[in-house]
Amino acid sequence: MDCYDKDMLRPALAAACRAALAALVLAAAALAAVLGAILWDMHQARRAWRATGSGASFSRDGDVCRTADPAMVAQSFPCRKPPLEFRVFVIGSSQAMGTPYVHQDLNAAADLFFRMPNEGGLSTWLREYLQRLMPRKSVRVINAAKGAGDFGVSVETMREVVESGQADIVLVLEGNNERPSGDIAGPGIQGIVDGIGRRLRKRLDDLARLAESGRLPTYILTVPNNLRAWMPQTDGPRAEVSARIALAGRGIRWTQGRRRPDDPLDWFLLGCTWEAARDFPAARKAFLRAKDLDRSFFRMRSSWNDEIRRTRGRQTRVIDMERILFGYAKDGIPGSDLFLDYCHLTLTGNRLVAFEVAKRLQADLDLGGGPLALEDAPLSPFLSGQQRRLRRLYLAKKAKWLVSRLLSARTPVDAVNFGEQAELYARHADMLAKQVKLARQSPR
Repeated sequence: MDCYDKDMLRPALAAACRAALAALVLAAAALAAVLGAILWDMHQARRAWRATGSGASFSRDGDVCRTADPAMVAQSFPCRKPPLEFRVFVIGSSQAMGTPYVHQDLNAAADLFFRMPNEGGLSTWLREYLQRLMPRKSVRVINAAKGAGDFGVSVETMREVVESGQADIVLVLEGNNERPSGDIAGPGIQGIVDGIGRRLRKRLDDLARLAESGRLPTYILTVPNNLRAWMPQTDGPRAEVSARIALAGRGIRWTQGRRRPDDPLDWFLLGCTWEAARDFPAARKAFLRAKDLDRSFFRMRSSWNDEIRRTRGRQTRVIDMERILFGYAKDGIPGSDLFLDYCHLTLTGNRLVAFEVAKRLQADLDLGGGPLALEDAPLSPFLSGQQRRLRRLYLAKKAKWLVSRLLSARTPVDAVNFGEQAELYARHADMLAKQVKLARQSPR
């Protein structure tokens, strides 16, 4: 009987192995095709970029100009502005670009395989509001932001825009990628922050001089960040950091050992304590201090925003977007209501920034059009038109953060942040799924 059973099992096991091997080969082939397409697109984008010269942002093909840097959104537009066009350039890095809704799609694989949306950032909503204010003109908002660039990169983009002589307005939202370099040193984290601040001051002055040389009205925004829902990196023993995070998750403030006034995690947990006590001004102050002491350099520091506030020039104006968004945020503390991660804005966050910029332009330039309302660029049509693509985007981002948590979380703080981002994108996907279901059930 045993032999009979074994004889019967062998063909079934062999068939199962063959099916599993075939599935594995197919999966590997599909993955290789995706990776090959991505690498090919990256190769083609770099070739196009090198062909423009030394890292130019734009290339010219007859009367048509195109974005040329692989870190930019692919766009084309007439090199010479038509008579009735109002042209705005948005300069900065991924926050200004509109990540994750807008991607650097000189690499077209994201659109080919995932059909990701490429609208929904600051440029999308600004165009909607300005067109509402200027119905007799054609408003063009060129997304000239570059992913992962710093303020020095934005100054060079500004130089090209000024030289073109074709812009009516420039908008600059930059500052989350101001990393230390070899010429910046100092005692501890504060010395490094101060050194970067001095470098940023010089670049802001360069930007103001360029704006004046081109007589080009330029608006520089202070940089808003996620305070409530992004834990700062700290140093110290890994086990101790894990213990403090675990206690905080249960609403217990860490009190063991010697506390340090320069420890960002202590300040973050203090902010959580004040928030639980509903002292929101004290909580925001603690969260800001935690961000300013963060051992990573992917969020704007308060002292750098102060450098932007001090910027002066005949053509340069400052919009204090950080403080403006405090007024929109829940309890005055920006978190996952406005941000998807440490700095990238939600659809609502991008629309709010565009709305406030449009109101300022309306007042400064006397654009007319009557009082501007937030709902003049409604979210509903955008969501209904992009539901399926947005849901794919959120699910892909959820998978990315889950994989990052499993494979690349180097610290306990990473594990918490990455896990929370996966949950946030999952909530976005569930929300859109419910909207799709309701749309199908509604009478036509």
